[in-house]
Amino acid sequence: MIEFIISFLGLISGFFLNKITKEELEPGKKYFTLLSIAILLSIIILNIVPIVGILIGIVIGLILSYLIKNIYFYLGISALVSILSNENVALLAGLIFVFGLSYTALNYKEVNRKFLLKSLVFFIPFTLLLINIFPGYHNLISGISIGGLIIPIIKLATSSLKS
Repeated sequence: MIEFIISFLGLISGFFLNKITKEELEPGKKYFTLLSIAILLSIIILNIVPIVGILIGIVIGLILSYLIKNIYFYLGISALVSILSNENVALLAGLIFVFGLSYTALNYKEVNRKFLLKSLVFFIPFTLLLINIFPGYHNLISGISIGGLIIPIIKLATSSLKS
């Protein structure tokens, strides 16, 4: 669990790095976009397990991504599934940390305290542990995370093609 609290600090670290390296952000936008896409695809690959439950979850995640647009919600779901299945915990935490650095670099014009507070939705999936609805549903929940991350990947890819 501590790994994901540390991984969330990537967002906050990126916020402070952006303040220091403002002149580097615009020229590096293409590379931050590619890094963000590669990390999100890696997170999806880490979450792919038995396919039927995942496919249902992907559909739910795609629909949900139109309602909940904050990418950190879906990263929180990925983190939760990783903890519950006890697989790739450190790797996923590291990927989320590095994603936070690149994500804040990409969104440096929008990053402020309000942006950081909105990103606390990362921790919402962990509150669901309290009602223990997860036994046997790891695949479905993994699929929701994957479906929720697909739309941001498409948006990142299309925005990098435009610039």
